[in-house]
Amino acid sequence: SLLSATSTSLDSLVFWRFISGMGIGAEIALVTTYMAEVSPAPLRGRYTGWTIVAAFAGLGVVPIVALQVVPTYDWGWRALFVVGALGGLLIGFMRRGLPDSVHWLVGEERYEEAEAMLIAAERHAEQQLGQPLPPPVDPGAQDEATTSSGLGALFSPPLLGRVVLLALIWFVYYIGNYGWLTLAPELLAKHGFSLKQSIASLTMTGLGFVAGALAAVYSSDRLDRRRTAAALAAVWAVTLAGIGFFASPLTIPVLGFVASFTIGFFIPILYTITGETFPTRVRATGVSLSDGIGHLGGAFCGQIILGAEALSGFTGAFLTMAATGLGAAILVGFVRDHTGNTLD
Repeated sequence: SLLSATSTSLDSLVFWRFISGMGIGAEIALVTTYMAEVSPAPLRGRYTGWTIVAAFAGLGVVPIVALQVVPTYDWGWRALFVVGALGGLLIGFMRRGLPDSVHWLVGEERYEEAEAMLIAAERHAEQQLGQPLPPPVDPGAQDEATTSSGLGALFSPPLLGRVVLLALIWFVYYIGNYGWLTLAPELLAKHGFSLKQSIASLTMTGLGFVAGALAAVYSSDRLDRRRTAAALAAVWAVTLAGIGFFASPLTIPVLGFVASFTIGFFIPILYTITGETFPTRVRATGVSLSDGIGHLGGAFCGQIILGAEALSGFTGAFLTMAATGLGAAILVGFVRDHTGNTLD
């Protein structure tokens, strides 16, 4: 990100953005996998949701900073990359305080470390509860793929079908999601709004990310995650279609807030679903592969959304984004429900 800020040409900017994108993509997959493994089953959605709340809080700050520096200074866009780099540097220091996942330690046959960590957690829980914990419950039959490990396990049944389905969901959703996140100011500017008006309107919508993620924190463990995600994707689609037909200085902040709210709600739920779909030995790899292939939708969103704009104008661009929401809503219905279930 720091090198992106020093770019002297579009080619160098694209190169450094590609490198930083690799780091961010890996970070997202590993963080959500880690949260799935260290969270109690009844609270997996809540704890994963809290990490997304923090992420979207950062995302919500970006338009505020952009509004102050981008229209005013020639170097304003460089300042945004510097701000992003500061967050990356913090991660290097904060990771030192994180313990290993017990699930991962067992998978690596580091049983003594896993048992010591588990005993410490149980003692802490007993102190908090003021009473002994109940005896462990046999989780029953394990996932049929838990004995397999490595990337090859994901390219054979039954895991191959899960990878294909989740990658397709992420791919379709990211086309519209990245279209909204990255192209909305440009589309609005072409539709007659000034750059400053566009960023100001989207500043309000940034609060929707945090509100949506907070909603996921308190509800994703109480509701069927599949149905909730499908409903959110459908609402998101209707909202984007509304912007396409009724864009104005009054409607954009309101509809934009709703669109961002559904994104903030949908993303932590789908990351939780993705993490709990794969067995421990290939969980991080499964999440990385599914989400990584899915991000190709974000990579090509410019060609798809701007292509739709060239053919059908402003409304066509937003209807294309809306269509991806409907597609994601349908596909999510085919995912297995693991809400509240113990990981293998």
